[in-house]
Amino acid sequence: MARQMTFYVEGNETIAYLAARAARKQGMRQVRSVEDANVVLTYYPDEPDLEDAYFDSEGLVQLVGPQTFLVDLSPASPHFAHELFAVAAVSDLHFVAAPIAVLDQVAEDVFAPENLLVLAGGDARDVEAIRPLLEAIGEVRVFAEAGQAQMARAAHTIGQTARLISAIQWTPWVVT
Repeated sequence: MARQMTFYVEGNETIAYLAARAARKQGMRQVRSVEDANVVLTYYPDEPDLEDAYFDSEGLVQLVGPQTFLVDLSPASPHFAHELFAVAAVSDLHFVAAPIAVLDQVAEDVFAPENLLVLAGGDARDVEAIRPLLEAIGEVRVFAEAGQAQMARAAHTIGQTARLISAIQWTPWVVT
């Protein structure tokens, strides 16, 4: 009999809820302790908080067991994604950078899976192993490296911002 997959979620409350919902859809069981998880999902909007979560003296890299999947949904720099990938590799862990992005910011249910994009990068075997969970979160696009996924997330954000700015209609000031 196959061992049931367990998960632990940490970070932003809204994204943690979405990630937990997706994991449960995949038949995974949520655990209260990171040490008991096969899969750890994280989301921190600020990179310093993300660094602390993973690399602090009581950080995830020190607490999780061997062969644990670390799946980070945060918007981080490509450099940080490369660093975490390297640390995970030498620590007998599996890291997948999977930053999420919203497709339509004005959708009725902005966090519905059909409105979320998951940009996944890392070792191809790791990404494929965790892909069903990622697909339960949103539409998945796969990249060869963790840093590429983060770069794609940044490009997506720039495009969304440009569309938002172009939608604003300016009224010229008339001075008489």
